[in-house]
Amino acid sequence: SQSVVPLDTAGFDDHHGLCAESPDEGGWHELVANGYIEYVDTEEEETTMISMTINDHVTARLNPEEAYSENYTHRKIHPSLILSVCASIIPFPNHNQDTLAYVLYYPQKPLVTTRAMKHLHFRQLPAGINAIVAISCYSGYSQEDYVIMNQSSIDRGFFCSLFFRSYRDEEKRMGTLIGEKFRRPNRDNTMGMRHGSYDKLDDDDGLAPPEDVDLMAKLNFDACRFSIS
Repeated sequence: SQSVVPLDTAGFDDHHGLCAESPDEGGWHELVANGYIEYVDTEEEETTMISMTINDHVTARLNPEEAYSENYTHRKIHPSLILSVCASIIPFPNHNQDTLAYVLYYPQKPLVTTRAMKHLHFRQLPAGINAIVAISCYSGYSQEDYVIMNQSSIDRGFFCSLFFRSYRDEEKRMGTLIGEKFRRPNRDNTMGMRHGSYDKLDDDDGLAPPEDVDLMAKLNFDACRFSIS
């Protein structure tokens, strides 16, 4: 849902927003309780016409022929609130991002911020690096898609990052005699057991909490088929 201002609410002025008779104390919750601010969900958005600024509403009333619409029902508290929480902390969000996201080891406080970053405390938990970039020719080595990076910056952890990947599987039952369970396999009652090392699995059919797993050496923790006695 999104928070918007209904235009027919008493206590609002077309030129100054909240009027003098609007609540001075109580903050956000009192504004919502008294109808000065409304939450509009995605289904209600289909039947509303929301303006970005109060100027859009004023133009619709005074110069309807120049207005985008004459049927505004609500207006945004601020135009930047049209973005979601994640999108509002992206500088220059009208430009395309990469399709992947990584967690940096050594993030830095951004030099360029948005209004939402201040309220979301993004500077206290940053997720980027202030890189100094030069787009130029360098004796022919920077042709096509080449990127030349400073070795000392790499040594200090520049853009050192990690990413998380989750794996999903489920136990299945095939008939009344064959089933699958996540467990440390036993060759005596496991059919189609794969060759590999099962040393990472403990007696409780799981990994010990501090245990590291080398994903290159496949973790053999697949659902093992066994006979139901």
